[in-house]
Formats: sequence, C-alpha cells, structure tokens
Amino acid sequence: QEYDEEGVPWTHVAFPDNAAVLTLIEGRMGIIDVLNEECVRPRGSDEGFVSKLTTLHGTESTRYIPHKMNKDQFTIKHYAGDVTYTAHHWLERNTDALPEDLAGVARSSSFTMLSQLFSSSVVTTKKKGKLVKDTVCTKFKAQLTLLMEEIERTTVQYVRCVKPNSIKSSSHYDVEMVVDQLRCAGVIEAIRVARAGYPNKLPHAEVPRRFGLLCDTSGSTLQLCKALIGEEPATQKRDGPYAVGSTRVYFKAGVLEALERRRADALGERAIVVQARWRQIRHTRRYKSAKQGAKKVQARHRRYIARRLYLKTKAASILAQSARRALMARKRVAALRRNRA
Repeated sequence: QEYDEEGVPWTHVAFPDNAAVLTLIEGRMGIIDVLNEECVRPRGSDEGFVSKLTTLHGTESTRYIPHKMNKDQFTIKHYAGDVTYTAHHWLERNTDALPEDLAGVARSSSFTMLSQLFSSSVVTTKKKGKLVKDTVCTKFKAQLTLLMEEIERTTVQYVRCVKPNSIKSSSHYDVEMVVDQLRCAGVIEAIRVARAGYPNKLPHAEVPRRFGLLCDTSGSTLQLCKALIGEEPATQKRDGPYAVGSTRVYFKAGVLEALERRRADALGERAIVVQARWRQIRHTRRYKSAKQGAKKVQARHRRYIARRLYLKTKAASILAQSARRALMARKRVAALRRNRA
C-alpha cells in the first residue's frame, strides 16, 4: 500500500500466511469452539472432542492431521513446524471449575477483597439463548481480542527475547538453538520479505543532508541519487537498486549501507584533516611560545655577559686611573723634595 501511494514500482513478494492455522484454532467450529461445545455436553469426553475435530477438519483442512493410533491425539501443521497435541483432560482443564463448597467458603470470608472476588467469580456468556459459563479458552480469546484492540490503538515496539542456551549459562551461546527460535518466531522470514522489497527508506530532504558531501551535484533528489549510486532508478519495466517516490527514496538491501559506509569514510577523512589542522595550530602556538621564551633567555644571558664585561672593564679603568694618579702624585712629591733641597 505504501509503495502504491508513493508511486514506487514493486513486485509482489510472496510470504507465508498463517491465516489457515488461525482459522483452524479460533474460527467458526474451530478447535476452541468444538472444545467449548464439548465441555457443555452432558457426556462430553476428550476422545469425543478429537473425533469431532477429525470429522470437521480431517479432510477439509490441510493443517489438521488426525492420529491413526491414538484417539486423543492430533497434529497441527504450524508455521514453525508440526506439533502433536494429546487432548488428555482438556475438557476438565478448560472448564476450570472450582468446587462449590470452596467458592462458598471464599464468598463468606471476612476478608473483604476475597469475598468480593468470588462473589463475581462465575462469568457467563449467553449462547443460543442459554447462559453458559465461560471456559478458559473463552476467557483467553476475549483477553487476546482486547490486547489486539489495544495494539491497534497504540504504536507498539516489540522486544524479541531470545534464549541463548538451555543450561542457563552466561558464557555459552547455542547457535542452532538461537537460529531455531528466530525461525520459529518468523524473524528470519520477516527479514527475507523485507530484503526482497525496499527495506530502507529516507525522506527526500534527508538524502542531500546526509549524503550531499559525497558529490558536488546540486539539483533534484533523483539527480543526486544518480550521482551517488551511479545507476538509474527502478521503473515498471526494469529493476534498480533504488526508487524515488513522491516523498521518500527507497533503497534495495545493501545500497543504503554502502552509502553510509562511504559517508563514514568521507567524514573520517575530513575529521583527519581537521585534527591535522588543529595539531598544526597547537604546535605552531607551542613553537612560537618556545621561540619567544628562548629569545628572552638569550637576551637575559647576553645582558648578563655584557654587564659582567662592563663591570670588569669599569673596575680595570678605575684601577688604571688610580695607578696613574698615584704615579703623578709621587712625581710631584719627588719634584717638591728636590726643590727644597
């Protein structure tokens, strides 16, 4: 339906339909109806229930296989495989009748909640003008109907629980057991059906936003997809790796994953360039800082050398001047002594 609304060419994908089994179990005069009917019969029995099933579905349904040896056994061909049921005490379990004396004790209990629960414990359904007590199957079917109605009203996200092994070990992983569970639950078949069509899709605006960096093409989404994938889209006459709908672009299995890998590689290359540029800036700043520090150290050292030389020269000149003045003074003293004599 979505493909038709989007105008996307597609081929019908055949998938297993479990409607025949559902009809056999819960349809008109199916297993549940026959079991309930046998429960209200005065002399109903398990063998009579299986015999009636064989009469109704033994030749008409391909999903029902009667057992030739045991009269209380039959086999149903489920999606996951054939399952053989033994209808031993099914009528008793389906009736699930509580002894009246116990029900009376519970209703007369001084515990208010218990007495209220058992005061309305007998639930009846009107069938063909008679009041019939609801059986276990009837209650389960009603609860299942309510659950399906609730699911239809809400947006449900399923969490599929898979049992990794049968020995309750956290370190053991039984591959065959896990695959068998996935196959029986229909997960593998659902994946196969999804991959046969267009399992991945993106809105038109999302394609250039995510993958515009992979090419320089500017234009419509179709032109961008042609430049990215290098192939023509799917049409009614031929198949293709992608299809462009009215609001979304649909991709075959593996196409979107390849584009995402190319995008991750492109982003990785750009990240490397940014990291290299940042390292360059950081090392340049560190180099300039070290260079400026070295200049200051050199200037201080040169100043220290020049000051020592200056002080040494000053001290030598002062010493030379004092020696010269002392020499001149001695000569004047000697001249004065000669003149007195």
